[in-house]
Amino acid sequence: LDESVSAFDIAQIVDSLYYPNATVTLIRKSNDTRYPMEMVDGNLEGLQRDEGVFADAPNYLYKLDMGANDSLVPGAIYELEINRGDDLPLVTGETVIVSDMSILKPRDGNGLKLTYENQTSFQWRFEEENAIFFNIFIDFFYREIVDGATEFKSFRWYVEENVTNEDFRPNLTRKFESEDFFKVVGSNIPTSTGEVRIFDRLEFGVTAGGQSIYDYIKVNQVNTGITGSQLLPNFTNMSEGYGIFSSTSYVKNTVFLEAIALDSLVNGFYTSDLNFQ
Repeated sequence: LDESVSAFDIAQIVDSLYYPNATVTLIRKSNDTRYPMEMVDGNLEGLQRDEGVFADAPNYLYKLDMGANDSLVPGAIYELEINRGDDLPLVTGETVIVSDMSILKPRDGNGLKLTYENQTSFQWRFEEENAIFFNIFIDFFYREIVDGATEFKSFRWYVEENVTNEDFRPNLTRKFESEDFFKVVGSNIPTSTGEVRIFDRLEFGVTAGGQSIYDYIKVNQVNTGITGSQLLPNFTNMSEGYGIFSSTSYVKNTVFLEAIALDSLVNGFYTSDLNFQ
């Protein structure tokens, strides 16, 4: 760093942000299989860096396309190895790959009988006991028609976040009041001022995260709120610097609303002013 130049100015200089000769490798520990990662510009990969203190273009990232004949092995330990060059020590971190999951309820393609009086069950299964926490969400997809022009829209409702799997059961179940679903729809879609809306589908989804991500979240949550110092601790599982090397898993099922639920969407107390047809 140049002590005569503001750090804010240096943060906008691309050459000051990236190691010019770095190589990044993913290693499966059990058999020492090494996967060299490719440096790409994230801006050209659909991963645009937000504008801020640091230069946002280019946005160098490292990715791995394993191809059709190979894949990450759930439950296996992988190491991330970063060689910065210039005879600097290797930077490393390890993680266990989170297992695949499947959603048992609601079934993919099924219809839901949501009413103000019932509950909806959400049940999913993971293959191995290495998922530490889960986020459960519902994506609501609909069309909005204005003057003959159709726009496709959606919003996401997080039913529960950071649900832990303390007892390591292979099947996990959560229930929510179906009435809450209509409340959420009513609070996420503005009252119609002439727009016609058409319901399309719901996607019930679960994301699962590994231990390091969960530890990072918990460390930061503990230090927030009225009693927190507001100085967030630097949690990392890398040998140098700060960063999180972990894995996530994701699954979703597409479901629809049966006639009784569609009637509540069109005429119900919480959503009748949205003009669903």
